[in-house]
Amino acid sequence: MRGGLLVCGTASDVGKSHVVTGLCRLLARRGVRVAPFKGQNMSLNSWVTTAGDEIARSQGVQALAAGREPEVAMNPVLLKPTGERASQVVVMGRPLAHLDAAAYHAEQPRLRAVVLDALADLRARVDVVIAEGAGGCAEINLLDRDLVNLPLARDAGLPAVVVGDIDRGGVFAALHGSVALLPDALRERVHGFVVNKFRGDPTLLGAGFEELERRCGVPTLGVLPWLDDVALDAEDSLALDGPRPRPPGPARADHLDVAVIRFPRVANVTDLDPLCLEPGVDVRLVTHPSALGQPDLVVLPGTKATVADLAWLRTRGLDRAILASGATVVGICGGQQMMGRTILDEVESGAGSVDGLGWLDLATTFAPDKVTRRRRGTALGQPVTGYEIHHGRTVRGEGVEPWVHLDDDQASNPGDVEDEGSASPDGRFLGTALHGLFEGDTFRATFLSEVGRRAGRRFVPAGVDFAVARDSQFDRLADLLEAHLDVDALEAIIVQGATPVPHHPSLRSTDRRAAGAGPGTSPGEPPCSLGAFARARAEVRPVEEAAARAAEEHHARLAKPRGSLGVLEVLGCRLAAMAGTSPPPLPVPAAVAVFAADHGVHAQGVTPWPQEVTARIVETVAGGSAAINVLARQVGASVAVVDVGVAHPVVTGPEGPARVLDRRIRAGTADLGLGPAMDLGEAERALDVGAEVAGDLVAGGARCLVTGDLGMANTTAAAALIAALTGRSARETTGRGTGVDDAMLAHKVAVVERALARPSVSPWTGPLGVLASLGGLEIAALAGFIVGGAAARVPVVIDGVIAGAALLAAVSLVPSALAYCVAGHRSTEPGATVVLDHLGLDPVLDLGLRLGEGTGACLAVPVLEAAARILAEMATLDATGVGRAGA
Repeated sequence: MRGGLLVCGTASDVGKSHVVTGLCRLLARRGVRVAPFKGQNMSLNSWVTTAGDEIARSQGVQALAAGREPEVAMNPVLLKPTGERASQVVVMGRPLAHLDAAAYHAEQPRLRAVVLDALADLRARVDVVIAEGAGGCAEINLLDRDLVNLPLARDAGLPAVVVGDIDRGGVFAALHGSVALLPDALRERVHGFVVNKFRGDPTLLGAGFEELERRCGVPTLGVLPWLDDVALDAEDSLALDGPRPRPPGPARADHLDVAVIRFPRVANVTDLDPLCLEPGVDVRLVTHPSALGQPDLVVLPGTKATVADLAWLRTRGLDRAILASGATVVGICGGQQMMGRTILDEVESGAGSVDGLGWLDLATTFAPDKVTRRRRGTALGQPVTGYEIHHGRTVRGEGVEPWVHLDDDQASNPGDVEDEGSASPDGRFLGTALHGLFEGDTFRATFLSEVGRRAGRRFVPAGVDFAVARDSQFDRLADLLEAHLDVDALEAIIVQGATPVPHHPSLRSTDRRAAGAGPGTSPGEPPCSLGAFARARAEVRPVEEAAARAAEEHHARLAKPRGSLGVLEVLGCRLAAMAGTSPPPLPVPAAVAVFAADHGVHAQGVTPWPQEVTARIVETVAGGSAAINVLARQVGASVAVVDVGVAHPVVTGPEGPARVLDRRIRAGTADLGLGPAMDLGEAERALDVGAEVAGDLVAGGARCLVTGDLGMANTTAAAALIAALTGRSARETTGRGTGVDDAMLAHKVAVVERALARPSVSPWTGPLGVLASLGGLEIAALAGFIVGGAAARVPVVIDGVIAGAALLAAVSLVPSALAYCVAGHRSTEPGATVVLDHLGLDPVLDLGLRLGEGTGACLAVPVLEAAARILAEMATLDATGVGRAGA
């Protein structure tokens, strides 16, 4: 089973997270490799992965339900609100900036590539991805920049189901209205409805579902009952008012009263969920002194706005009420920071120096970089695990003692025990930077027993296993979906649902005001049709390792010693894996596509050749007398030249030996030494051109694609792109290109270094952003060409350094495309070797070539053909009547 699904909703808190979590567990129980995904999440409850990346806690929990380790690809963009109109933006697990709504709105197009790349990466490594939408799926004011709902489904080729909450009332109107508001191309993604939170007899709803389907053409897949005994980790403050975890039985002895201060920007309040599961522990959220009472334990939880929430606490008088209550007080992360003497914050609030509550001898200073890491150690003599998420660095004074002791590899001196946390001399006030401590069962029991002792109560732990309790919640959700949804129909949608669904004619858009706009678009709105590159990306699948093993076993039976054909045997197995069959089809005829474009960086004097040379060589290839034409004739390959950005006019006569395809996007790129070479739209159009050409060549009979390139100053762009995508220096990736001397080479390196230092060249922009900033139009088109070949399951032979840069970009965008690529030769350009080493590729040939045009790759085609013919035509030992020695 392979595929994907987007679970979106009519509004926030309708149950999307529960459905995604339940589906992850249900499919995992059926042996499917499944993973959750949410392109953009807004939540103050976060999770730290083992790699130290911060993602939303809901995706971390969904990963556990799927039986997978949480990872950053599951939630590439996380928004952590810091005020009414501003959030910290976390991209690929790391904080990018604090942005208000308008600034973030402007950044969303740049983040679109990050989201799509993460989803493509995840889909390449699992069988099924269950993606979760956010808010309502028909927020028509946001569709042009949406990163998480139906525009994502459109761009990634995912089907979708829409969840509606019947407990709120008006579910039929909400479901129908949601699809009715959508443009046609988004509406066609919707394959089913799910009704959630129903209390009563679902048979009474039957006529409503029939009418709903008659009116909009979307079937209802099931009705999920109201649940008050399942409470997953809360995603946001809305969920805090719903069901929370409940203990499995009565108290063993005395009750403990736990008051949790509900800050306006409370974060990671899920730290308290394990306490809620303990019989005899009553956990309640408090916002006013009159509700505090006389608790046994007060918890100051984490917060995304420490200084602002401290001011709120004081304004409410809660600080005085807590102090007067006599309760044990524990502060977690931001809560501990408040309990100290001073806070110096020029980062989060900009408030400067602020007095803390003074309950602990601590001083906290906020730093620009955020600490995100998992920790392990002991507390109160019991093993604990947890994680840190904070900008504040807290230093203990002489008036407190540490009470947590960490022995993991994150310590300043690995191998040493690192003291953490702070405790007042009388033990009443405790603080820690670690979230997740209460998930440790023996620690939680010891801690609560000590709280009870201080309060004069006898608390007896019930032996609750938090991990088992959470796991049983996953199974409960999976059981619920299995019992109340048409799971067979849902699985069919997952596998086959990339096909658009025709909905009721009354819902189809009739407004075609925007010239060239896709169905249902408005003036200024981008077309909703899926581009050639996006279609190809969605069609790339992992190679068939079973076919490779079959080819390897066949080699073992051939009339030759094992391994005696060396690289030919390796290539034969790879070709079988690409095709999914052994022996593989012959990789002939081959088709060479030479992508041609010029580069604005030529103006920096990085080559002695004039820019007009590109146009003249294009004409030479078109006439059939260039080096690539000679070699292509030798191996029986066709040649096409694709003009995506030649700066000077190309003059060709009647169609000659090589076709010239005019796919020009602009007359050369801008100067990458001064600013971005392309904008994102131009890079995307170039990717589309490449994928389209690949598809056309394969449809025309090509069984192997060969990459070629032309363009003055293209080695400068390639060197910059290779350095940015591999982390290597400009000196390591920059070569002589068209034969520059030492002085010009030093100048060329300096140009690349300046380009790499530009702020827009940053990993957070994603590979598409880096490609647009540094690459050329022909490099972007080649990247699309490589992905298009992978989608068609044919081998793509990579030429030299220009194609190598394109391969890096292609693999960054679609990781599974790499398995369909063969390195034709080793160019003498140093950047080419950097690419080969970075991707773990061994070249077929090493002839000291650096011409480009696809020449080295073309020469490798006969070797690939030989590898396939060996498997298809060579006799086995059984056929010769000779047994293998030792058999």
